[in-house]
Amino acid sequence: MVTHFVILTSATVLHAHGGPPIQTASQAARALAPLAGRFAFLLFAVGLIGTGLLAIPIRSGSAAYAAKECFAFEGDLGAKPWYRPTSYGVIVAGTLAGVAMTFLHIDAIQALFWTAVIDGVVAAPLLILIVRLRADPTIMRTRASGRPSQALTWTATAVMGGAALALIGSLLLTIRI
Repeated sequence: MVTHFVILTSATVLHAHGGPPIQTASQAARALAPLAGRFAFLLFAVGLIGTGLLAIPIRSGSAAYAAKECFAFEGDLGAKPWYRPTSYGVIVAGTLAGVAMTFLHIDAIQALFWTAVIDGVVAAPLLILIVRLRADPTIMRTRASGRPSQALTWTATAVMGGAALALIGSLLLTIRI
């Protein structure tokens, strides 16, 4: 729901007057001027910082657990860093990569856009795995999901998959033209 309203608000505010596409953070902040007036840059900065504060722990923690599982590292974020430094090392490496992107002048708006595209494309296959695992009584025992939950999740998976395929199709069509 939050993502839907972010997209809806962005489309309404940023593209209401048919202006040029937003390429930089400064352009995005200026596009908020009709809505926020002289506080547009402050509103944009607070939103961007708030989003970062929400995303950093989630993304870095997810990356740490994914690396732990993928490479069979010992320990987790519940262990003290000096006993099992691998999970914390992944978090530090990810944070340093973000800092390096700033110093390398990588466009943050483009990086956020492509991150969102990648997230959207990999969401459907991940949802398939989640639904199948969650419905398996041999794995979940008494906590296996029921039919209503499975139906809703399969519906969400189909919508996400359709959106990802539409995105890939539109990208392929624009490349050919």
